[in-house]
Amino acid sequence: MPADGLTNNQLVETLQRSTSLLGITQVELAKLSGISQSQVSRILAGRFSRRSKAIIQLCKCLKIYPDLPIRTKTQTKRLEIAVVDVWDGTPGHEAAILRLLEALRAVTRT
Repeated sequence: MPADGLTNNQLVETLQRSTSLLGITQVELAKLSGISQSQVSRILAGRFSRRSKAIIQLCKCLKIYPDLPIRTKTQTKRLEIAVVDVWDGTPGHEAAILRLLEALRAVTRT
C-alpha cells in the first residue's frame, strides 16, 4: 500500500460508512460481493491484518479504492458543493451526473 493510501482502520471506517450510506445489510453486501456473510462481518469489524482477496472484492463492490491518496475533508466538501451546485435536483439529472462521474473514474483508472 502506498504511504498516502488508507490505513486498515480508515478502510474499515470507509467500508462501514459506504454500507450505511447505501443502506445495505451485511447479508446483501455478501450476496453482491460473493463473499460469505461471516467474512463481511469480520472485515467490517476490523478483524483482519492484511488486504485479502475478500477485502479487495468488498472494496470493488463498493467502489472504494484504498490505495489512492486520502482526500481531506476540505477537498471532499468542495467537491460535494460543486456537484450539488450543478445538479438541478431531478432524479434524471442525478443519474446523468452519476454516469458522468463513473465515466470519468473509468478514464482515470486506465
